[in-house]
This record gives sequence, C-alpha cells and structure tokens, in this order.
Amino acid sequence: MPLPRLRILLCGLLGLALASFARAEPAVVPRALSLSEALRLARERHVQVLVSQERVRQALARIAQVKSGLYPSFDAAVSQYRKTVNLEAFGIDPGTPGFDLTPPPFNVFDARLKLQQTLFDLTLFRRLDAARSGQRLSAAEQEKAEADALALVANLYLEAQRAQEAVEYAQYLQKRDGARLGIADSQLRLGLGSDFDVTGARAALADSRSLVARVRAEAEERRLDLAAALGLPVDQPLSFTTRDPWLRRKPPQDGELDSLLASHPDVLVAQRQVETQVQQRRQEVAEYYPKLGASADVGASGPDPGNVTDTYSFGGQLSIPIYQGGLRKARVQEASSKIRESEAQLEQTRRDRLAEAKSALVALRQAEEGYRAAQADLAKAAQGLGLARERRGIGVGSDLEVIEAQATWASAKDQSSEALATYRLAWVNLQYRLGRMGPWLEEMERP
Repeated sequence: MPLPRLRILLCGLLGLALASFARAEPAVVPRALSLSEALRLARERHVQVLVSQERVRQALARIAQVKSGLYPSFDAAVSQYRKTVNLEAFGIDPGTPGFDLTPPPFNVFDARLKLQQTLFDLTLFRRLDAARSGQRLSAAEQEKAEADALALVANLYLEAQRAQEAVEYAQYLQKRDGARLGIADSQLRLGLGSDFDVTGARAALADSRSLVARVRAEAEERRLDLAAALGLPVDQPLSFTTRDPWLRRKPPQDGELDSLLASHPDVLVAQRQVETQVQQRRQEVAEYYPKLGASADVGASGPDPGNVTDTYSFGGQLSIPIYQGGLRKARVQEASSKIRESEAQLEQTRRDRLAEAKSALVALRQAEEGYRAAQADLAKAAQGLGLARERRGIGVGSDLEVIEAQATWASAKDQSSEALATYRLAWVNLQYRLGRMGPWLEEMERP
C-alpha cells in the first residue's frame, strides 16, 4: 500500500477511536442512600404528603373565606342609561288629570358607594368554628398521610436492600457451581468421575445462572419502586448504607400501648371527625337565631353626570326564622346522627389500632428470636468453614469439601440476611402500628 494512503487510513482509524472515546459516557456512580435519608425524601417528595399539605392550605383558605363575612364590604357602581316608563304599571289611574302615563324617554345617571356590615349572625360564627375544625382535621389527615408514606418508603427501602443482598448470594452460588463443574471435569479426565457427574454439574450451573438473572430482575424492580416513590431518577443506581442502632432498642411493653396509641394519627383523625360533626350540628342549630345587618349608600343621581344631586340611604335589617316546613329540625337531627356515627368510628378505631399494635409487638418478638437463631447458624457455618480449610491445609481435606463448607456458610449468611430483613420490617411495622413513624425518624437521626 502506498505510504500516503496508509497515513490517511491510520488518521481515519485514529479519528474514529477519538470520536468513540468522546462519545463514551462516564460510569454512573451509585448513590449512597440510608434509611433515614429515604424517609426524609419521602417527607419532602411523596405525592401523598404533598397532596395532604395542599389540603391543609385549602382548609386555611376556607377559614379566610368565612372570616370575610365578619368584615364590612364596600362596593362602587356607576350607571348611565336612557329609559321609558308606563306610569300605569305603578298604580296611577289613567283618569288622573295632569298625568301623562307614557312620558317621553329620559336619562338616568347614578354613581354610588355601598357599605354592608353584619351586626349579628350566629350562623356565621358557627361556620367559622366549623372551618377551623376542618383545618384541624386536615392537619390530622396530613400527619396520617405522612405516616403512611414513611411506612411505605421504609418497606420499599428494606425490600430493595434485601433484594440487592440476594444478588450477592446468587452470584456466589453461580461461582460455587462453576467450581464444582471444574472439579467434575478434572475428575472425569483423571478417571475418578463420570459423564453423569459433569452433566449434573452443568445443570446446576445453568440453574444458578438462571437464579442470578431472576434475583437481579427482582432487585431492579425493587429499586425502581423505591426510586418512583422518592422521585429519584429511574436510571440512578443505589447503594444501601443503613445502619441499625435502632434495632438495639427495647420494644415497648404491653401495658405501654394504650398511652402510645393516644397520639396515633388514625385516632387523631377520628377525633377530629367527631369535633367537625359537633361543629356542623352547632351551625345547624344557629340557623334558629335571628340575623341583624346594616347597610348604607351614598352617591350622585340625575339625568346626566353634569346635572346630579347627592343622595343617600341607610338602614338595618332583622331576619327572624319562624317556620321552614321542618327543614331545620331535620338537618339538626341528621347532624346529631353523624356525631353518633363518628363517635362509634372513633371507638372502633381505638380498638383496631390497639389490636394491630399488639399483633405487631408479637411479630417483632418472633422476628427477633428468628434473627438470633439465624445468627447462631451463621456462626456454626463459619466455624465449619474454618475447620474445612484447616483440614485441607494439613492434607486430610479436599477442595470440594471447602467448596461445600463455603456453600453452607453462604446459605447461612443469606438466611441471616433474610432474618435481619424480617426483623427490620417488624420494627417498621411496629412503629407504624403505634403511629410513631415521625418521632421514630427523628430518633433515628439523632447522633
């Protein structure tokens, strides 16, 4: 090949290599995410929390709307029009001398400033109390939504963490089965094994590869669920850095549950429901009382803006309800029934939350015992692995024996990881059933 053409070819290849290097994307660094950080993000980003915050703002706006009825209102109006009238429509006798019942068209101009003020309206005050009660209900519902979101994210986090740990175990199984296949091939070549042993080892390796693919898919699914709940980029890898100092704390005793459940978000919401229904009944009862208001206006009237006269009016109005066909009584009865309904729901909520808390406490104790047993099995498997390595070191053991001991240790480690995940989830469930997700997060963040 001529030298110039060779140089051109080399320059082209170098250009392609540089372009490929320029297009290469940097490796995505996994984001370290702790459980407490995930819960903080849930407080800030989870849709349930955001919606509940907006509902609190809406409740505050409703209070301002009701308050507006307590303040005076000013209105200004200017009008100019031309009209005709029939005086007979106003009761003037057609035979009245000197009256033209159909006078010619005339102009009317009016500029007026109006003032209205409520002096006494018990319904308005009761409506304001009901709006304030609704705001307290919205605040309690916000706390409940936040607790639900924190519990959901905590479960998603721990499940994603456990799924990632399962990938490590599956990869070890694949490595173990690969080593078994190598030993089977070696024994076959030495005449110490058979084709059947090699075929079985290959089948086991294929199964472990399938397991790795399956647990990786599950880990990715759990990561995506967590990322969606926290509003994180879906392509952002995560590494889980949770430490568990909170696992060393003692769970509450059975006798402490009643006091802990007094501030449960579900109980608070039910209590606010009762208060809201009470205020609704008071509002309906207030409709029996009279209403008193005052109004005044001042302005200029005449045929046109250049020919006007100052005019004014002022006065008051008293409205007294007498009989409305039983409508008001029926509404009071309905409101009273709703109070009894919400009171029954409050008592049932208290009983349900107490039963759930006791069940969660039992599950936590059971999970703790299971974790301790798994830790004991892991210690036993680690000791067995050490003995197998010692036997191989002094010539009385084999590589296969060590591999089997390593497999037993890896299985025990995976079982310990599973038991720890169950124990963690049991703690989260207990905190949620006690209605203490918010305080639990604050405790977790303390040094």
